[in-house]
Amino acid sequence: MNKALLLWWILIALAAGDAFTAHAMAQDPEGRSTKREEKKETKARPVAKPPRPPVARCEMGEMIVRCGTPGCVVFLGETQRGTTDATGELRFNAPSGTHTVVAGKPHHEDAKAQVRVGCGETETVELRPKAKMVTLKIRTSLPECDIYVNGSTSPAGRSDAQGVFNYQVLPSLLLIEARKKGYLSQMQRANVAPEGGIREITLTLEPIKASLSISTNVDGARVRVDGGSEYQPATERVSLTPGRHQVTVDALGYGPATFEVNPAPDEKMTKSVMLERLPIVELITRAEKLYSQRAYRDVLTLCKYAFELDGNNPSAHRLAGLTYLAEQDFARAGVHLERALSANEPIRLQVRRHPRESFDLNKGHADCDAMLLLNKNEMEFQGLRDASENYKVPYAQVEVMGIQLKKNVALYLGTKVTAARGKKKEYNFYSFDNELSQAGRPFLNMLQLLLKPH
Repeated sequence: MNKALLLWWILIALAAGDAFTAHAMAQDPEGRSTKREEKKETKARPVAKPPRPPVARCEMGEMIVRCGTPGCVVFLGETQRGTTDATGELRFNAPSGTHTVVAGKPHHEDAKAQVRVGCGETETVELRPKAKMVTLKIRTSLPECDIYVNGSTSPAGRSDAQGVFNYQVLPSLLLIEARKKGYLSQMQRANVAPEGGIREITLTLEPIKASLSISTNVDGARVRVDGGSEYQPATERVSLTPGRHQVTVDALGYGPATFEVNPAPDEKMTKSVMLERLPIVELITRAEKLYSQRAYRDVLTLCKYAFELDGNNPSAHRLAGLTYLAEQDFARAGVHLERALSANEPIRLQVRRHPRESFDLNKGHADCDAMLLLNKNEMEFQGLRDASENYKVPYAQVEVMGIQLKKNVALYLGTKVTAARGKKKEYNFYSFDNELSQAGRPFLNMLQLLLKPH
């Protein structure tokens, strides 16, 4: 019990001593009395305190600029820091703090941003320069054409009185179309770019052709335009380019009708034309020309028109007879030729006769060609290769012996002609087929009909 009490008092004393020491230290940190210190201060020199060590400062960070395309030039403030790579990115060190970052590219507007870079930090900024607008000059061959872009349903604008339209657009591949009423639209692709691209295009519009419908009073009428050599049936619509044209309508046996038109693009026109029949003299003249060209169907048509005006016209009968003869319609040929002779219209017929009646089936045919010139009351024979036996006599001196067969092969028309001094001579006319056969009988029948007074 006494030991415990003693230990307790020892602890109290120790605690009291610590408290006294602490109070003394507060009054004198060095543990000395104030009087001594005052004495020492009057005697000792002041001692300088050592400098504090410098505190380390963080001054740099990192910046990543993303442009989206290669070739963007990047500025940090006024300092160029580089160009974006193939991925469109540039990475560089930057002082910590707030900076103005600019990314630029030729023919683009600069992209800017204020970026704060922290010490030891990496900041990423997206800067995408915008492409500048490009002017595409669109020229049209006509004024006031509507301009459509990339198949739009509404026009982007219209060319002016000089045929010019300036189109502001970002660089791109465009499909430009020009339209105007009455004209075929025209399209063209244009790769519009700041460098190396198209800056001007020209669109030439072709007019839609006008059409002309013609009605006439004559079947088979035909049309030609501007004096050209090509005709087309009047029943077909005539295609015309816009502008003035001279149109001629004619038909076989009729006088031409000529008129002028001045259609607008895509105009539909109609015209009624009345043709007048040619006079008979002109009909015969044209028939003669067509006969020389072997246009036999047209000759017969003109002869028909002539007969409507004068059924006894001898020239028309002659031409009709010769045309039927060329077509080997000998029955009709004989009818018309006889009527021509009755009106004293001379007829020339090609015949075949062996000179001196020397007949050989296998040779000598080349020497047989001759002509008979028939008139109303007389006939004349002209050998085209041998003129020694030519004659000209009235029909009264010609005795027609009829169609006969020579050597049981060759068919001929036998005649006896009373020449000078009353001597008769045989003139036998053969057919024109190569075999001198029965096929020539129709021709010989016709010839027999004509060898008589008319």
